[in-house]
Amino acid sequence: MKKVYFTLFAEHIEFDTDEQKIEKEKLIEYTFFSDSLTREDIEYLFIKIMEIKLDWMDLELNEDRNNIYIIIKLLYPYTNGKKETNIPSGIFSIIEDFVSEKKNIERFETNDIVEDFDEETEGLLIKIKDDSSGIDEILAELRKQNIDFEIITNNVKTTETGAGNTFSEIILYIQNTVLDGVVSGAAWDITKIGFLALISRTGNSGSIDEIRVANIKYKKLLKSIGMRVKMKPKDLVLINSYKNNNETIFEFKGNNSNITVICAEDYTILELNLEEKEINNQEA
Repeated sequence: MKKVYFTLFAEHIEFDTDEQKIEKEKLIEYTFFSDSLTREDIEYLFIKIMEIKLDWMDLELNEDRNNIYIIIKLLYPYTNGKKETNIPSGIFSIIEDFVSEKKNIERFETNDIVEDFDEETEGLLIKIKDDSSGIDEILAELRKQNIDFEIITNNVKTTETGAGNTFSEIILYIQNTVLDGVVSGAAWDITKIGFLALISRTGNSGSIDEIRVANIKYKKLLKSIGMRVKMKPKDLVLINSYKNNNETIFEFKGNNSNITVICAEDYTILELNLEEKEINNQEA
């Protein structure tokens, strides 16, 4: 069972000005629980909406074990200095039918389940992004080498603006105890060289990019963030992580809010910013 956050935006863009200002308008928002929703369902919804809109749309999907964030943007250029206000009603009908079909009638708050957090276990946090099939090849190679891993987050972004483009990204976590004592070439590549060397074994390096965060007590960090923002660790979805000099920045979503965390080299929290979203969603 996952908690689903769905938001539909209209994004109005001034192409005929130097500033090219963008105005984002929230059209509808749903929050519901589902035990049947799949990525294929979401992609099919996007296609059905595009059959009405025809072009100029964005889909952003963030998914972990407990949560799914779905953001669809309808992109409109300003016409004669005015923004588009006539959004086809069929789009809202398709979304309403989609939510009605996929939501669970009985609400079951999975995040009330107590999880056994091994807070002191260190591991390797790796963000891998690709626009080809490289990610699937990496995961297949890890399984082949019997290296246990956890997919923390799946991120997908699809843009339809004349030519379709899909960008995929995963964030993996591998415990140090898994890598210790594993003497395969794959494990050595991961710890010493990185996934670029690993994927080169398959003969397709694609356009893979990776960012690694080593020796992090990830679940301890989750608990610490949860206490500060008054959220359960399971409600926190890691969206992004990157280095800035000696600091590591983590970006999360939680209860439809954005959380940015700046950590020192030892991953102690230096700064935390919570951007709470306006509460006007519909409980489906």
